[in-house]
Amino acid sequence: GEFAAAEPGPRQRGWIATVEGRRAGCVFLMPGGEGIARLRLLLVEPWARGHGLGRRLVDTLAPVLRDIPDPLQIAGHTNQAKGKPEFYASDWDLSAARAVTVLRHLNEQDHVPTNRLSATAFGHTQPLVDPSKPGSQEVNKRVDIVVLSTLPSDTRALIKDVLKSRTTNSGAPGGLS
Repeated sequence: GEFAAAEPGPRQRGWIATVEGRRAGCVFLMPGGEGIARLRLLLVEPWARGHGLGRRLVDTLAPVLRDIPDPLQIAGHTNQAKGKPEFYASDWDLSAARAVTVLRHLNEQDHVPTNRLSATAFGHTQPLVDPSKPGSQEVNKRVDIVVLSTLPSDTRALIKDVLKSRTTNSGAPGGLS
């Protein structure tokens, strides 16, 4: 598989993994919401599984994640498919397994310290794309790696205000490029 940079939006960066010229998986870096940044790993397309692309997507980001001092929250998600997932009691269990798999890989293979890692399972409760839309089932299956801020909440609010004012005043996204 190959990796190529993508430009999904003005405040986002992405990498797309391809196999034989077809998109097989991707990861995006975007502003964080509750954290400093959010790395969104959309799971590898079913036809491309078994090539180790998900692991390679995580490994691509691991040097940066290892070297920053901030805590990382690994969040697993499922799609909104009806019925019980194969091999798991519920979508909660499946999303937890996704998060723990990435967490363990970051720790055991990529040497991100355990004291900076936590896992969270969201099941089907936080879809990226409306479940009624075509293609949503694949996109909503994902793992997010959230870089959590250790700054006090009032400082984080000030930073958000500055970024917002820079966007409003210049018409361009503030600060992140």
